[in-house]
Amino acid sequence: MKNRTVMLTLAVYLCASVALGTLDVAVLVASPTGSEAPGAVPVVVMLANAGDEPATVPRLDVKIAPSGFEAYRENVNVGVGGSQPVSMGVWNYAGGIETCTAWITYPEDTNHTNDTAVVIVGGGGVADRAEKELRSGMSIALWPSPMAGSVLHVEYGLSEAGPASIALFDIQGRAALTRDFVGTRTGQLSLSLSGLSGGVYIVRLSDGRSAVTRKLVVQR
Repeated sequence: MKNRTVMLTLAVYLCASVALGTLDVAVLVASPTGSEAPGAVPVVVMLANAGDEPATVPRLDVKIAPSGFEAYRENVNVGVGGSQPVSMGVWNYAGGIETCTAWITYPEDTNHTNDTAVVIVGGGGVADRAEKELRSGMSIALWPSPMAGSVLHVEYGLSEAGPASIALFDIQGRAALTRDFVGTRTGQLSLSLSGLSGGVYIVRLSDGRSAVTRKLVVQR
């Protein structure tokens, strides 16, 4: 009876220890980066384990659009406090603006805000890095940023195709511009901001249920 009590106590302790552990793998696009010239560019994604449990990521995907590059890896192991560079192959860059998106499938992860990385690449290198709220399925990236010209390009992702809106607010929270549109699952918009004065703005993408924001610096 005593041995059984000890075993039950140990089992409860072990279960509690597992429950207290955290699984948190972050995604970073390590390449493409820098100044990209047309041609063959290696695609490398870095996975970093910020949790205190060893991680085995079931799947890592990368897509670069509009070029059509797609690749994936399965069962990538990342040790506690460590990082793992994953080579995804060679992207044939033809010039222009491309969006590289890398994301992991890892349902047990306790922090989904860093499970997706979005990088916009042009002939001058990385133009912007986007934030994506995975749980809402929405993302937004801006270029050029900072913006000195009159046209702002917006790369967006919606949880599903349908009505959405883009709004710009100044640091006092006043709306400087609002544009409603019917979007596809992913797409691009161009906004004319020639009348906008210099300063810091917040760009907000909303589908009426969820929203995601990015900071924009306008230089005049």
